[in-house]
Amino acid sequence: MPLSYFKVSGQINSRKKGNGLLKTQLKALKRYQNDLGNLRSHHWKYHIDLYENCYFDCKYCVYRSGDKMGKVTAFEDIFDYLREDLLNLREKGIVYVGPKADIYQPLEKKKQLMRKALPIFLETETPIFIITRSPLILRDIDLLSRMAEKGLVEVSITIASPNRLAELEPFTCSVEERINIAKELHDHGIPVSIHLSPIVPYLDDINELKALLELINRSTGSMCTYACMLGMREAYKSNVFNIVERMDRDKASQLMSIYGEEEIKDVQSADDAALKSIMEQLHDHAKVKGIPFACVHIPPLDTVEREGHIFKYKLPTIGDIYRHFSRKQLKEIRWEDMEHYLKSFAAVDEEFLEMVKNYWGEGVILKNTYYHTFRHEDGHVTYTLSDKIDYQIENMAVK
Repeated sequence: MPLSYFKVSGQINSRKKGNGLLKTQLKALKRYQNDLGNLRSHHWKYHIDLYENCYFDCKYCVYRSGDKMGKVTAFEDIFDYLREDLLNLREKGIVYVGPKADIYQPLEKKKQLMRKALPIFLETETPIFIITRSPLILRDIDLLSRMAEKGLVEVSITIASPNRLAELEPFTCSVEERINIAKELHDHGIPVSIHLSPIVPYLDDINELKALLELINRSTGSMCTYACMLGMREAYKSNVFNIVERMDRDKASQLMSIYGEEEIKDVQSADDAALKSIMEQLHDHAKVKGIPFACVHIPPLDTVEREGHIFKYKLPTIGDIYRHFSRKQLKEIRWEDMEHYLKSFAAVDEEFLEMVKNYWGEGVILKNTYYHTFRHEDGHVTYTLSDKIDYQIENMAVK
């Protein structure tokens, strides 16, 4: 295994003991909840990659770096470290398996790393979340079914921009095949969700997206469809523009107007107007049709709350926080209110509380909800309920 893996994966899990902090070195796992973008809509506490880089070579991948996508490396010696980490964790939390590289890409047929990892998750009764676009996951239905019986797994199938799937994901299967994968997993008792991501403004027609949302709900048994707009990075901006331009120059020009001509330093979100228009229409359609829907960007647009099975072990998202206080009809939220709510989750630890408290003090924790920041004369912050959403979306994070 490359030494670089441990340079990036070694994280500190801090927890209080007496008046100090007891620090546990994680050797295989990494903490996932480490910024406001992840906190907005992701319940996962940890994550782990079994491969570096990805054969599928998706043109919009936020982990794309130069021409390295096809140079796949398997972390074959990770399993002893993984078992040790899982046995030493004090608080269980959901582990997101394979966020940077699809764990069921072709090399998995030979290496079978996931086939080796699943029994460890099962043995340690660790809840996991998997995202894939590959039919190879069906190979592991036996182990996934056993985990599902214990409420320890959810599989999410990604469906990206259906109009140009072949160009954006050149080595993956069709939308129809992915829907069949989800259906087969569901038929074996494995909880399934769908990631409708990324949605590409102007390339994806809203009526086709609504129809796809209905098809997903009708055909897959999905517990939720997550929707996320394209986040643009400099590493792949020209590729995406060229794909759209080959189809329609006007659409390419419109796309450029959204993501801009200047160099992108981080991950650039679609502008507020385009994002709001698409997400509000999908939300309205999902609400009318009774479809469980989650908007990655704007929590009040969710029509679903993730509960049960692996979500017994979830970290609360901004969506959870917003729903909790809006149901209580609390017109002003103090930090003491927030802290009390967060501590009701078994997966919450001191590091998570510290992160949320920092964003609380910056006045950004409830952006994109109906709660607005109020900074008092002495400098302390509370959040007050309004009749309008506090929109401010930039660079795939709230600023």
